Amino acid sequence: MGNIYYYGRCGEPDYATAVTYYEKAAELGSAEGQYMLALCYETAKGVKQDYNKAFEYYKKAAEQNHGIAQGKLGAMYYYGNGTEKDLSEAVKWFEKAAGNNDRYGREFLAQCYYFGNGIQQNQEKAAQEFAELAEEGSSWSQVMLGQCYLYGNGLDADYEQAVYWFQCAADQNSAWAQQFLGECYENGWGVEADAEKAKEYYKLAEENGG
Repeated sequence: MGNIYYYGRCGEPDYATAVTYYEKAAELGSAEGQYMLALCYETAKGVKQDYNKAFEYYKKAAEQNHGIAQGKLGAMYYYGNGTEKDLSEAVKWFEKAAGNNDRYGREFLAQCYYFGNGIQQNQEKAAQEFAELAEEGSSWSQVMLGQCYLYGNGLDADYEQAVYWFQCAADQNSAWAQQFLGECYENGWGVEADAEKAKEYYKLAEENGG
């Protein structure tokens, strides 16, 4: 019932009313209710933003094997929102989320492997996961995979492949990817150097907040 009000399926969204339903569901032990209530507290939808409350309800839902909540809980530990920053604990929950095929958790886990955050660095494993996520359409992973190819991190350097994945993400309006494409065209990495094209992509990146 809360989702009807949250997503405005019968009119404009009414987050405050949605919260009342999520609270009832959470009290009854609903993992989805706990997750949505946590999301409201995290994003200040219908309630005052409260990371401590968000952490509390993400944890309750995550402990009931709610995959999305597991990924969000991992992020709370990763950034230290609502709890002490703990990268090892973050990785634990990202692994659980990834086991439930939650994209958010998979992306964070790959990032942890790439940078060695909370786990032993393994850029080969990170690149493999970025590749799978990139094929599934994740623009963030497409940019990360492009960087792996550009710098030779976790796989052999391949400028043309780097450009391909940056282009895929740029086509999804990723300012980050557009910035990288500008650099590729400016320096002739994987493409013929083209100062006008470089300017075009830099401008797009700036317009998109890059």
